[in-house]
This record gives sequence, structure tokens and C-alpha cells, in this order.
Amino acid sequence: MKVVRAIYRRYGVVLFTMVNDAYFPFTASWCCNTAPMTNVHHRALFLTTDRTTGQRLTKRWPDVTVVTLNSSRFSGSQEYSKAGYVRMMVERTRYILHLLEAGVRLLLFEVDCVWLSDPVPALLARHAEGDILATKVTGREVTAGGFLLLNPTTATVKLWRRLTDKRDSLYRRLEKRKNFAAVSEGDNDQQYFTSLVRGKFAGIKVVYLPSDLFPDGKWYQLPAGERSLKPRPVLINNNWMVGNAAKIKRAQAFGHWFWNERVSLMTLVSRRFHGEDYVPLGFIPGDS
Repeated sequence: MKVVRAIYRRYGVVLFTMVNDAYFPFTASWCCNTAPMTNVHHRALFLTTDRTTGQRLTKRWPDVTVVTLNSSRFSGSQEYSKAGYVRMMVERTRYILHLLEAGVRLLLFEVDCVWLSDPVPALLARHAEGDILATKVTGREVTAGGFLLLNPTTATVKLWRRLTDKRDSLYRRLEKRKNFAAVSEGDNDQQYFTSLVRGKFAGIKVVYLPSDLFPDGKWYQLPAGERSLKPRPVLINNNWMVGNAAKIKRAQAFGHWFWNERVSLMTLVSRRFHGEDYVPLGFIPGDS
């Protein structure tokens, strides 16, 4: 916690995400994507589910901060609305509460996204507008659970405690279920969080960010002409698609993938995105 507080004191926010072994390629792509952005890695805190993933991450990108749960229970691909995924989200919720109670402002993000620019300066400029800055799921009155600026206000902490209680209750109900067992769509972090926000729990004030600048995976489904008429996004979340391989394939098709364990794909795509002089930071050819 001492290291996390130091990040917060220096930068005014901690970029927080949780990853497991199966999500290392997304983590690596995000790290290569954001490496040229000033202080992004210095502000980042990764909660990894196992020691090996944490070691691989810090070996390549030593500027990020890593905390490890070291639990094999969360290993492998975890699909949305399956018991294993839900259990991971419960652990993430608990850890976020710990940080909020310590008075740390967080930007919760997920690594299956592309950052076309650093969103932090704009978010910090608006942080006082509400307890939480958020986005909505396209076409639904649902608050997206994967990109949130969480101010450690009294209202935010109270809401997150309530969310944690609800998630812990679900965790106990799922205790004996296999990771791949289906879970009701209503039993996920987004739905629980949205319900509390709609009810203005603890007087919470949520400010929603422009969907054109912070779109979700529906952006990829738009016709090319329609995309070209929209403002350039700050970032794009690679959701609305199930399965890691499918997400990677879509990101590659749009030039939004920056990692390859072996040779040139990451270099080529990164230079296409950042310019011909760009050298991907943290890339170790052939090292796994």
C-alpha cells in the first residue's frame, strides 16, 4: 500500500486493472501501446492472479507496479457471465474497496482496449464534477463496469462497500461451481453497480463521459463511413465479443494490436500506429 500511496501522491490517480495468465497477451499489447505515453506505466497498478504473470510483466515493463494474489483458481480463459469470471470480478471489487478506503483515486480500466491517447489528463480535469466518471454500455441504460474514474469520496466508498457485500454474497453462492458454469446475466458487476447508481445509493453522483470519445466494442461494428464521421476516440474498449482469440483477431484487423511473442508483428503494427520511428518498449524477442 505504501507504493500505491506514493503513486497517488505524485500523479493524483492510480491506473488499476486485474489480469490472469490467459490475459497476458492483452496486457502486453496494452503495455506496448501505452509505453510512449508519458508516465502511464508509472501510474499503473496490476493485480495479477499468479506470480508467473506478475514476473513476466515486471520483466518487460519494470515501471508498472504489480501485486499478486498467487491463486491458481483464476487461471486460464475466464468467459463473461461464467462462474470463474464472476469470482475474479469479486476479487477485483474487494481490492478496489481496499484502495478507496485508503483514500486513493482510481482509474479502473481493462487491458483488452486500445488507448489512442492518454485519457488521464482530461479525466483529472473533470474529476471534481462527480463522485464517479463512467461510460454507458451502447444501446443500454447500463453503466459499464470496465472503465471508471473512482474518486474516494464518502459516497463512492459507501457504494463500493455495498457493491462488495452484494458480490461477496454471490461469491458464496458460487463457491462449489466450476469455472465454466453459466451465471445469470443479472448476477454480474455491471448490473449490481448500475442498480446502485440508478438508486442514487449514498447520494452518489455519476457523470457520464461522451460515448464518441470513449466507445465500447460496438465502435468496431460501425460501417467505415460512419466511423470516419465521428471524432477520433480517446480509447476503444474491445468488448461485445466473446473469446480471447476473436478479440485479438479484431484488434489486429484494425491495427490495434501491439504484441507478438516472437518477431515482427508487434513492431509493424506499432509503427503503423505510432509512426515509423517507433521502437516498442519492453519487447524481448523469443522470450516467453
